[in-house]
Amino acid sequence: MSSIKSAVPGETWRTLLQTFRTKIFLALSDDFSARFASELCGKEDKLKINYNLSESSQNAKVSFLFGRPMADKSSLSTSKSYTVHRDFTFDQNVFIQLKNGQAIVIAYDGINPLPPCFCYPKPYYLPVNKSYFRQLADREI
Repeated sequence: MSSIKSAVPGETWRTLLQTFRTKIFLALSDDFSARFASELCGKEDKLKINYNLSESSQNAKVSFLFGRPMADKSSLSTSKSYTVHRDFTFDQNVFIQLKNGQAIVIAYDGINPLPPCFCYPKPYYLPVNKSYFRQLADREI
């Protein structure tokens, strides 16, 4: 992205990029490109879990043997809450940390745009009858 932006004048780089319906992002090394790719992939609702543990007591004492509260009047409470917030589908760091044989693709099938997803392109010289993940486990990739 940075290379295209610096090669063409003004904002024409955006016009050039919008003409490509399918976008394939391999490992990116600069912040601008990673941020741009992350924004292109959009945001989605993500569930965030929050745990809370609280203790209250009068004349607090702690058992050295068990590590538990030993006060005469004490209470412990826990709570768990769920909140939904919008966050980037793929964070900027994901684009920077992609390995060889990994990509994030925003695909267009000719009729509808598909949601962004991970893609594992294999080099042409590797056998096609063995899966990417099998080759990764066998350290061929």
